[in-house]
Amino acid sequence: RGGESSSTEEEKLREKECAEKEERRARLARKKAAKELEQAISSYDREVGEARKERRAKNKAEEAIEKALKEVERELEEVKLENDREEGEEKARNDAVADGLNRARAARV
Repeated sequence: RGGESSSTEEEKLREKECAEKEERRARLARKKAAKELEQAISSYDREVGEARKERRAKNKAEEAIEKALKEVERELEEVKLENDREEGEEKARNDAVADGLNRARAARV
């Protein structure tokens, strides 16, 4: 019986050692998984941050383009108004010259 008792104790000791090894492996696996998850989150945050920066830059560029376009449109309207005014003045001068010529012709007849 003494041999059986020590054999059982040895088995219990081996089982305990195996259980401790499994716990260590599981702990290391959890630690590794936590580290990988932390790295994935960090990578995701970096990518999201970069995407936000790119969107902000794109939005600023689009706003600048829209502002420049509005300025060009405003300048175009000013040029059109100036052209219309000059055409009106030229027509008035031409009409005045035509009226003068018509009066001169009428006076000769």
